[in-house]
Amino acid sequence: MKALCVLLLSGFSVSAQSFHFGIRAGVPLTDYFQTGSVQNLGSDTYVSDTKRYTFGPTVELRLPMRLSVEADLLYKRLDFDQTKSLIGATTDSSTTANSWEVPIAARYRLFRSRVVSPYGRAGGSFRKLTGVHQNSVVHMVTFPPSTSTRSTDEPSELQHTSTTGLVLGAGLDFKIPLLHLTPEVRYTRWRANLFQDSSGLLSSSRNQVEFLVGVTW
Repeated sequence: MKALCVLLLSGFSVSAQSFHFGIRAGVPLTDYFQTGSVQNLGSDTYVSDTKRYTFGPTVELRLPMRLSVEADLLYKRLDFDQTKSLIGATTDSSTTANSWEVPIAARYRLFRSRVVSPYGRAGGSFRKLTGVHQNSVVHMVTFPPSTSTRSTDEPSELQHTSTTGLVLGAGLDFKIPLLHLTPEVRYTRWRANLFQDSSGLLSSSRNQVEFLVGVTW
C-alpha cells in the first residue's frame, strides 16, 4: 500500500510539471550608461547611444499552485565613445562589448484564468561581458599633422567582466491556442558597475528597467 501511494504521488508530480520553451525580446527603458563632460584646460566628453533591443531564448518549468520557474539568456550590445582634447592632441575612442544576462526567477500567477492571468516574479541574474574592444585615434597638432591609432581589449574604464543582480517584475499571461504570451515590466539591480571612468564622467547603470514580451509553447 505504501509503495502504491508513492507511485501515485510520483505520477502526479511528473504530470503536474511541464517544460516550455520559447523566445523573449524587448526594449530597454533605461540607458546602459550615465555619461558627462568637463571643460578645463582641455575637454573630456563621454557619450553613449543605448541600443533599444534585447532578445534571447527562454525556458519555463510550470509547477503546481500557479508557480513556475523561468530562465532566460538575453543579449544586449553596449557601446560608448569618448573625445578627449588636451593642448596639442585630440583622442577619439570607441568602445563596444556584448552583454549576456541569465535571469532565473520564480513566477507566481495571482489567479487562474482561461484568458489572462496577472503575475509577479522575483529572482536573481548573472551578467557576463564578452568581446570588449576599444579603438582610439590620436590626432597630433604638429607640422605636418600626424595621426596614430591604438586598440585594446582591456580599456581603462573596464572594472568587471561579470556581476550579479536582483530581478523583480510584473506582467500578464495571455493564453492563446498552443501559446502563452507574457508581456511584462522587469527591474534589475546590478551589484557592480562593469564600466566606470576614474574622472566620474562615465559609469554603467546599476538600475535597469525593461519592457519584455515572452512567447512560449
